[in-house]
Amino acid sequence: MTIRFNELETPAWVSWLAQDADGSWWGYEAEPHQSHNGWYENEVGRCIRLLQGDPNIAWQQTLIFVPPRKQASALPESSKS
Repeated sequence: MTIRFNELETPAWVSWLAQDADGSWWGYEAEPHQSHNGWYENEVGRCIRLLQGDPNIAWQQTLIFVPPRKQASALPESSKS
């Protein structure tokens, strides 16, 4: 399964992506901690399950930092000065 992270819709607060051994992909607000078969939030941020992939024996190498995304303007183009 190929995942195109640049096409994955995530909440703006997601700063980290990681896959558990069972193939579940998660988004985290703060850098997650590693457990014996996956990742978990570190009690200072939110997390969200994003999708189910194939099980991955190399799941420990899947932690990815997501650079901050530009915030969309609240004003329509015609209202900008």
